[in-house]
Amino acid sequence: ILTLLVIITVMFTSLIMGPTYAASNPYVGGNSNCTYTAWRLVKEHTGIELPGFTGNAAGWYQGAINYGYEVGGTPQPDSVVVYDRDVNGYGHVAYVTAVNGNQIYVQEGGYLGGYHEGWTQAYGKRAETGTILGYIYLKNNVYPSQPTLNVSAGDSTKNTTLSWNAT
Repeated sequence: ILTLLVIITVMFTSLIMGPTYAASNPYVGGNSNCTYTAWRLVKEHTGIELPGFTGNAAGWYQGAINYGYEVGGTPQPDSVVVYDRDVNGYGHVAYVTAVNGNQIYVQEGGYLGGYHEGWTQAYGKRAETGTILGYIYLKNNVYPSQPTLNVSAGDSTKNTTLSWNAT
């Protein structure tokens, strides 16, 4: 029964929890990949190890929501700006280090093929990267909520109970 519990736990954990938090960068490509660079910069600046969001860069916004991160349309320092798929089909992400009115200072990889940093608009469409979907806020989200799975070994009749909290 213990083996069965382990198998069930692994199955349900992967289905319910999705991607796991990564102790090392789950993305490849170095600075030619925006997701690799954004993940690295978040870790370097905040110490937060983001999960490996599934899909392309544009999927980070929904992935952050699924993991319990706060998101929104107002830029903040120490956030990630997420762009839609309208330019390259993949979307784009960049790390925001500063905000000045309608401008954000970003550090980003995959920008025209390599690393870039500088001021750009905080709202709307950017010719090289697409339309801003929104921002992932990091400061108040060091431990975002995640679903939990509880497994009990059962009682004298060898019943097994699975329960989880999907919040």
